[in-house]
Amino acid sequence: MIKIRIKIYYKIFGYLNLILGVIFIIISPEIELMERIFGAISFNAAYHMLYLFYSTIYRSSYNTLMHNEFNKKVGGILTKGFAIFGMICSFFILFIFIFKSIELNEYSGFCAICVPIGLFLGAYSLWLDMNSK
Repeated sequence: MIKIRIKIYYKIFGYLNLILGVIFIIISPEIELMERIFGAISFNAAYHMLYLFYSTIYRSSYNTLMHNEFNKKVGGILTKGFAIFGMICSFFILFIFIFKSIELNEYSGFCAICVPIGLFLGAYSLWLDMNSK
């Protein structure tokens, strides 16, 4: 998968996340209106923050990584490990969201399903950046 496709998926899931946030505001009558609005905003913010955090790590640390041989090797290994950790955690968080929503019969929890997807897309973008150089 190339970086352009990741950005396309980021936009698609961003719109889906926005739609799910609006659905969350509408379908959760047991929660007060302001709490629903803040919940929808926090789902959207978490999606974008996790993607942007992971996808900009390589660009922001490039000069430090290329400073000397030790930084190239150790920093590259640690950054790749961080990308793998993010991808694994995204699957773990996705399963937790799904199983807890089903177990507790609170299907409004599915509205936050895009948050781990944003984490995965950002971590995979970091992985592609690290392997391209």
